[in-house]
Amino acid sequence: MAGIAEVISTINVRGEVLVNFKGGFWAMPLFAGPALIFAAWLHEPLLWFLFYLSVGCVALTLLYRWRKWTTLDITRSFNTDKTILEAGSSLMVILQVQVFSLLPWPWLEIQDTLPQGLERHLNREPRGNLAWARKGAIQYTTYWVPKIPRGIHKWDSLQYKSGDPLGFVAYQGRIRKSAQLVVYPRTIELPALKFFPRRVEGAVMTRKNFNQSQTQLAGIRDYQPGDRLSLIDWKSTAKTGHLQSKEFEPLLMSFSLVVLDCSIDAWSRRFDPAFEEAVTVAASLVKAAVAAHIPTRFHSNYSRQRGQQSVTSPADYYNLLGHLAAIASDGRDIMTQLLYKEMFVRDSNVVIVSSHRGTRLQKVLRHLSVRGNSVTLVLVNGKSETEPSIHPSREGFFTEIFIDKAEDLIPAARAKEVN
Repeated sequence: MAGIAEVISTINVRGEVLVNFKGGFWAMPLFAGPALIFAAWLHEPLLWFLFYLSVGCVALTLLYRWRKWTTLDITRSFNTDKTILEAGSSLMVILQVQVFSLLPWPWLEIQDTLPQGLERHLNREPRGNLAWARKGAIQYTTYWVPKIPRGIHKWDSLQYKSGDPLGFVAYQGRIRKSAQLVVYPRTIELPALKFFPRRVEGAVMTRKNFNQSQTQLAGIRDYQPGDRLSLIDWKSTAKTGHLQSKEFEPLLMSFSLVVLDCSIDAWSRRFDPAFEEAVTVAASLVKAAVAAHIPTRFHSNYSRQRGQQSVTSPADYYNLLGHLAAIASDGRDIMTQLLYKEMFVRDSNVVIVSSHRGTRLQKVLRHLSVRGNSVTLVLVNGKSETEPSIHPSREGFFTEIFIDKAEDLIPAARAKEVN
């Protein structure tokens, strides 16, 4: 089934046509002339046969030379076994050929023009060969694009070659078949409550979680008269020699925020696999939030679309996927400035996805974490041997996680749980 792998726009424009005689054709008239002279002089049936044969070959060649080569239609379509075409999926490109002329095409070679960036994903040329394409018959040729990357890929033209049955005519043509295919970023399954630990105001709570405590540990303070015995932290009491009580705060937030760092100096200028993993992390986090009915806002410093994008429904999520399909690491706005100016929030879940160079964000994020925010910094392509660390603060938490690929977040998410 095609699913999201469908043509967004198609334009059919006939391109240039080039028809030439090959060198062997000119030998036929030179042979037919002497054959006619000797046949008339010697009255040999074999010579007459060779004369008529050469004349027939010349006539057939001229017929193909002056035929209408535009009586051909080539259609490009896409096929995938997934309802949503994500990065890393295999894509089959189908080239359908239909002939409208009575004169058949003895042979036909079709070559597709790939979008920029897809050449390295193919093991062979995107071409196919057909034989004796005749009127009314529909023939197909296909090629595969394994592990298609994220992006908005645009196909342009198709080139095809053909000729006559004798090989005396060479034909080259081009048809412009513009098509656009949207490939969404890859996503993985993540537990939403591990990265968005606080209950969001208005979020739907499942029956399983309804009776669970709607508070979380905020810190340790001195014991005050009237505190329940269940609130006493006996480990801290043993260390300090004074009674210490646990302090809790409600798991209530207005929204959650997912931030993707698209700074041009945070990633490689060319194709960067680490940035692709970062996009996967951001898309997976929003997907998990939508599945858990957690209202989320997405923010990035992508140059073509700044500001926040609200995601409160599956429709908003698919709109965001379309945005993430085209996103690139070309932002020139400094992420720390954006955090200060636009995202100085309180009492929110904040998850920032950046590169291993994003350690400079730690200062401002630690400042955010003491304003009642649960802040998580995911650094992609960092030191994978570094264990995820949790830094409890007086109000909220700041968590820093180093990963090499998006799947590394799954064990990190388990380690992030706060008892």
